[in-house]
Amino acid sequence: MHPIIRKPLNFILMLMCTVCAAVALMSLVAGIGMLFGTLYALGAMMQGLWVISIGLIFTCLSVASYWGARVTDGHVGEKLFEAPFDIRRVSSWKFSLLVISFLFAAGFAWHILSF
Repeated sequence: MHPIIRKPLNFILMLMCTVCAAVALMSLVAGIGMLFGTLYALGAMMQGLWVISIGLIFTCLSVASYWGARVTDGHVGEKLFEAPFDIRRVSSWKFSLLVISFLFAAGFAWHILSF
């Protein structure tokens, strides 16, 4: 793939990976809280399962966009069992974006669960 196309596509895919991971974390935390926090209400349990399923969908999107970024960057097949977010290989802006997204997701999930 041409470098002019590869670099912006890689950036977009990594950004999508980070955002999807943040939404997945928020949905999974909120869904688990709804599921176990309201064991007396069937409607809330069903809503918790629905939110957990959204979290699982966004987890799959995050993994797919991460591997798409690996494909566009030319790293497919190097180390199949390598950790997805190895700190030594992630640049500082990607790591800071990841940390900010997870902090935002955790704060938003805490805000949802506090009601």
